[in-house]
Amino acid sequence: MDRCAVLVDAGYLLGAAAALLDDDADRAALSVDYPALIGTLIEEAEKQTSLPILRVLWYDGAIKGRPTPEHQALGLLPNVKVRLGETVWRHGRLEQKGVDSFLQRDLATLARNRAVCDVVLIGGDEDLRRGLEEAQDFGVRVHLWAVEAARVEYNQSQALIAEADRRWVLPAKLIARFVQLKSPGALASPSAVPSTSSPLHPEPAVVVRPAGSPADLAKLSSATSSVPFGPSERPASRRRVVAVIPKLEELSTPAQADEDREADAADPPSDATQVGRRFGDRWASRASRDHLDALLRSESVPNGIPNYLDGELLRYAEGLGVPTRDDEGSKIAIRQGFWSALRRAAAYPVGALQHGGEDEQVRPAAE
Repeated sequence: MDRCAVLVDAGYLLGAAAALLDDDADRAALSVDYPALIGTLIEEAEKQTSLPILRVLWYDGAIKGRPTPEHQALGLLPNVKVRLGETVWRHGRLEQKGVDSFLQRDLATLARNRAVCDVVLIGGDEDLRRGLEEAQDFGVRVHLWAVEAARVEYNQSQALIAEADRRWVLPAKLIARFVQLKSPGALASPSAVPSTSSPLHPEPAVVVRPAGSPADLAKLSSATSSVPFGPSERPASRRRVVAVIPKLEELSTPAQADEDREADAADPPSDATQVGRRFGDRWASRASRDHLDALLRSESVPNGIPNYLDGELLRYAEGLGVPTRDDEGSKIAIRQGFWSALRRAAAYPVGALQHGGEDEQVRPAAE
């Protein structure tokens, strides 16, 4: 029939859009206007093929194949059908399972049943080439669309590009109409963050539960060794009292915790580094600037993340299926991602913050 269809590999579209906006961003960092996105895809497809739309088929992965609220909302849009594969952890990375096979099957079925004359395919994986060729064998024209590449000439398989009848690149200006990066404070607005001002958390609070060995603590307190852990003898005007570094769960409201779980289910981090970065982004967006600066000062110290916070970070990773108990490589990558998020939030280059400031006192706190 004289109609067209749009087949979208969501992992490719949103992943490429995130890379275009920020080198370190993943899908969870995006704010997507899905009605505008779908409307734009339909409008462009009808314009370029000169045919009315049959439907948009949206292919994505989900944990255990269960639709997220985002998938459910997409499925309620007119002329949209959502097909879900599974997401699984393999070798420290999150991979989609069954998504390409769904897409190839539908591509071939639409062509075989002569349901469409033209297909717009938004994807980049070479594995899609077989389905593309089969559709062409039935006389269907295949338009391959790409997202403008961020750092390389192509973000699609060149073998796939070679087989397509036409290729068109969605420019950054068009992407910006419906995809934006969430602001650093979007995860936790100031009004939503629980107050830490109380008798247990003094107003000028800053930093740190001790982490690591006594030797590590000695490094942290070298500038105040005359009074390692007691009240300072210096005038109050020169003393910077340091309070406990909070855990993420202590910084998060119940609503934020629910939002975090939904975001992780909808779009789990793609690798161990991204797991740490996502945790760090949330922690940095909800902690005070004093806490952030103080924790960054401990980055170069062995075991610089307080034990209780490090434990929370690794438990978060385990909950997402990243093995940490016997995998030192994953632990290192997770912690590197965490520190990367903190440095980005504070806009400090690596090593810019030093230890043992003249007016800083580090004191312990009970676990």
